[in-house]
Amino acid sequence: MRGRLLLFGGTTEGREILGYGLPAICCVATSYGAEMLRSVENTEIRVGRLDTAQIAELIRDKEPSCVIDATHPYAAEATTNIKRACKETGTPLLRVLRESVACNGAIIAQSCEAAAEILKCRAGRALLTTGTKELSAFTAVNNFSERFFVRVLPTEEAVAQAKALGFKQEHILAAQGPFSAEQNEELLRRTGAEIIVTKDGGIPGGIVEKLAAAEKLGVDVIVVRRPDDAGSTVGQAVLWARRILGITRPPLLPMYVDMENKKAVVIGGGAVALRRAETLRLCGASVTVIAPDVRQGFKEIGCEIIERRYREDDISGAEIAVSATDNREINSIVRSEAKKLGIPINIADSPCDCDFYFPSLASAGGITVSASSAGLSPALTKRVSQKIGEILPRIVAEAEEEIKPEESAPV
Repeated sequence: MRGRLLLFGGTTEGREILGYGLPAICCVATSYGAEMLRSVENTEIRVGRLDTAQIAELIRDKEPSCVIDATHPYAAEATTNIKRACKETGTPLLRVLRESVACNGAIIAQSCEAAAEILKCRAGRALLTTGTKELSAFTAVNNFSERFFVRVLPTEEAVAQAKALGFKQEHILAAQGPFSAEQNEELLRRTGAEIIVTKDGGIPGGIVEKLAAAEKLGVDVIVVRRPDDAGSTVGQAVLWARRILGITRPPLLPMYVDMENKKAVVIGGGAVALRRAETLRLCGASVTVIAPDVRQGFKEIGCEIIERRYREDDISGAEIAVSATDNREINSIVRSEAKKLGIPINIADSPCDCDFYFPSLASAGGITVSASSAGLSPALTKRVSQKIGEILPRIVAEAEEEIKPEESAPV
């Protein structure tokens, strides 16, 4: 069956993507992952780990239009297998990866084996929160069954695996997250752990709460470094899949905002930034443009120009903000600050990260009509707007002739 997405991962990101209702086949490694997706509609669930050949066979059998790898950041083997199978079958692939978290003050280990080597040189109890799959690395530490407590998922399989490795029953803590900082504190106190070992599972993985608990109690933290990888956000992935599958989205709420004499800040000095500034000036906004290099055109349309790099608080006081640089890191910083300040933001190269979109406008006789595809098809939006612009003056003129005198009174 064509017209479906093949998604790998029972992760938070995987569930978010499926929540958009895209027709999909979702592959998860465990029955627990399948249980978490039980209420998801329009999705065929498959359980079990697959190697490269099995993934390629599944792709040839089901013929998905595209594949999204939303597996855990540390599922390096799965990611490699998916990548190879998609290359072999010529199937479009996108990797989704949650953002990393700054682990200031933590000891960084290159692997779980490296973390175990660090623990060999340290005394005291440790709480291991790296997942069941990685526990075998820590059995190389002398007296591990006495020193280490392990937190695993509350499944028979996870508990049995920990016991089989030699961890004591009373040291196996089966529980399902997310865990608050307070719950982590309580567990550290109860176990007497002086060290906590974790992975950087990002915000969904609860590392922020672990770090906060450890800092409060003076517990050392060992963080196992992520495999080298790069990926997209959930929003970017959904937009990508919709384009390939040809699936529309609910229409945007067309809110017309009065921008006359209101402050707008545009970060960036290129062609895209100029188009955004032109639209804002057309709508009467007072526009400030900030960029080290600004092309011709901004000054001519009446923008204030500040020729330097973006600085914190540059968008403070703005009614709306636009980041249209060719540097994704800067765009991300501007977006974060806009969110913090409650300022609606448009990110030129990432429609899924926008609070609002710049539609194509057509105006005639005081009437403005806009068109937008919410980033799904900018070319189609432009063509539709052009056609509307061609016929709008005639429609407005005809409508004005039809209006009766009593209807023209202000409301």
